[in-house]
Amino acid sequence: MIFINHINLLMGQSSTKNINHIFINSKSNVIIQPSVQTIVSKTFQNNKLIQSVIIGPDVKTIGSKAFIGCTSLKTIFIGNNVEIIENEAFNGCTSLQNVIIGPNVWIIGPSAFSGCTSLQSVTFGPNVQIIDTSAFIGCTSLQSVTFGPKVKTIGDCAFCCCTSLQSVTFGDNVESIGSNAFYFCKSLKSIKISNSVKIIGRDVFHACTSLENVIIGDSIRTISNGAFSYCSSLKNIIMGDNIEIIDNVAFCGCKSLSSITIGSNVHTIGNSAFSCCVSLSSIIFGSNVRTIGNSAFYKCSSLQSVTFGPNVEIIDQNAFCNCTSLQSITIGPSVQYIGYDAFYHCTSLQSVIFGSNVEIIDSYAFSNCTSLQNISIGPNIQRVNSGAFEYCYSLKSVTIGPSVEQIDDEAFGYCISLENVIIESKNATIDYRAFFGCRKLKSVTIGTHVEQIDDEVFYYDTSNNVSIDYSTFSNCTKFQNVTFGYGIQNLIPLVFM
Repeated sequence: MIFINHINLLMGQSSTKNINHIFINSKSNVIIQPSVQTIVSKTFQNNKLIQSVIIGPDVKTIGSKAFIGCTSLKTIFIGNNVEIIENEAFNGCTSLQNVIIGPNVWIIGPSAFSGCTSLQSVTFGPNVQIIDTSAFIGCTSLQSVTFGPKVKTIGDCAFCCCTSLQSVTFGDNVESIGSNAFYFCKSLKSIKISNSVKIIGRDVFHACTSLENVIIGDSIRTISNGAFSYCSSLKNIIMGDNIEIIDNVAFCGCKSLSSITIGSNVHTIGNSAFSCCVSLSSIIFGSNVRTIGNSAFYKCSSLQSVTFGPNVEIIDQNAFCNCTSLQSITIGPSVQYIGYDAFYHCTSLQSVIFGSNVEIIDSYAFSNCTSLQNISIGPNIQRVNSGAFEYCYSLKSVTIGPSVEQIDDEAFGYCISLENVIIESKNATIDYRAFFGCRKLKSVTIGTHVEQIDDEVFYYDTSNNVSIDYSTFSNCTKFQNVTFGYGIQNLIPLVFM
């Protein structure tokens, strides 16, 4: 056993070479005696002989990399007066099994115990306030963590890749859990985030593949980017009442999640927030949701019902793309914009009811909704963009409201079952091939002030049996030429009145 009581030696006034020499032929136990206050940086760096360390009662600081790479070190007793464990102090001590953090330690520095692959348990003293960045990253044998009552900050990547970690108990004063703090803790099963926590960082529980239950406290306002992404066993989430933002990719890939209720204060659901949640069958949006982001529910293939809150304004591109079990949609009264591919390839969708304030149905918004049968486009819709309802093979009738100004190219292209079209618009431009390939089209009624009908709007082939009805082109004072295809069978009297 070696007793260290020479202050100058541990304060760094002897060379690293001399320190290493002392231990080369010595026994494996080290006791730091009284009067030593600081174990300076790299004091025992890469010493392969040390197996146990008792840190004396006067030591206040364990310096950076003090015991880094001591691969035979199994036990540490940290004295009662130690206040600071600096960065990488015990990094790579791969034989270390248990650590008891002394009662006066208030900060555990960056990477202090990173890579301690045999570490099974850590007991935090009552005064620890900060567990810094990557403090326990890669401690692959660590099974449980209980934080002391004064812990306020858990740093970025603090317990990242602790693959055996099964339980975490947060103290009542934790305020911040950093980005990637529990990233890929694949044995973690449940989490209760206390009401004191105000911030959870991005990817904080990413790929915790055994995590089944999450309770989120009332002080959190934002569920950050990727916070629970790819938690593939997650079944139940209870969200605090004060959450306002569910950020991008927050629950992406949670393939066991079956239902979700969005709280009353949430106003934004970010891009891909719930994408690829393949078991999600129902969603109820809170009353304050305004924006449903890009691909928010992309490929939620079990989703059957969606209830939009009254204040949703934007359904962004790809929001419900490939939700192949979705059967009906009622667009809320405040929705103004339905984005590109928003409901693309929702192959079970049979009915859509548009709210009174929808202004734009963007390109391919309902393309390939092969079960959709009837559409009545609301009174304030101004544009139906390219391919918006393209390849809706079951669509039989379309009524387009009076405010539509533009029906873009192939907006209803290849709707092969479409029979009846009513365009009530007073000022519409109907673009090239807007109804191209609608081979069963029988009746088209066009409003009184259509300004332009482009080439091949209703083109298919000679098997069409299309009638152009009464007053279809009445008051079209700007028309100079109209060319009808071979499929026109009937021109009703007064069609050009």
